[in-house]
Amino acid sequence: MPLRTKLPRGHKFGSVADPASVQPGNLKHQPGVIYFWTTKDNAVTNDSSNFVAVKIGLAVGGESDCWEIMQGSRTKCAGDQVILDILPVNRCGWSEEFIHMTMRKQGYSTLHGHDHKVPERYKHFYEEQAGGNEWFVVTTQMLDKFRQRLSEKSVAKHGQPEVWAKKWVGETRTNPPIKFRLAADGTPTADMQGRRGGPTKEQKLKFIWDYRTLSGFAPAGCISTSPEWIAVR
Repeated sequence: MPLRTKLPRGHKFGSVADPASVQPGNLKHQPGVIYFWTTKDNAVTNDSSNFVAVKIGLAVGGESDCWEIMQGSRTKCAGDQVILDILPVNRCGWSEEFIHMTMRKQGYSTLHGHDHKVPERYKHFYEEQAGGNEWFVVTTQMLDKFRQRLSEKSVAKHGQPEVWAKKWVGETRTNPPIKFRLAADGTPTADMQGRRGGPTKEQKLKFIWDYRTLSGFAPAGCISTSPEWIAVR
């Protein structure tokens, strides 16, 4: 494998653009979710601290729409994607902009000028500003607080989101949404009885379990939002 050419530290190629400029928020205002994810091999997430490097973005639409976006995100990851949280909202664009700007103002962003709360030991990962602008470095406890604040603000401004009427994973003209039931040993299992077509991959089943237990949204008859399974923060 050829080595990268060695240039002086901090070398620039002459651009006059500001690499740390914050891009305008997404203008989509449809219902959907705000997602929070990281990867197992991330150097921040994988150390012995409570800090995680988390990507916070939006997915307009229902569960199947979110799956497609998560799949697209995974192509950029070397390690396993870990979904930390899912928050249903009525206005995706407003919600994403609110939590991004709130966390930037408080200094948890990876962008220069918005990173004063990011520990110094992590800042060398973000020197060149060559990563995405939706990434934040925060403790898991603080992330829960930011999510809760967004949830409260979103409901107060745009109302309580309703469970999707359609667009569940597995839902087609001939098949109902995939639902989970209890197996004989008391553990959750996907109910595949009577379904037409090929099998559903285990990775997709794990995604919809996370989506439903974290969001609290599931099709009627699915056990994933029962009190013993729903995520507790």
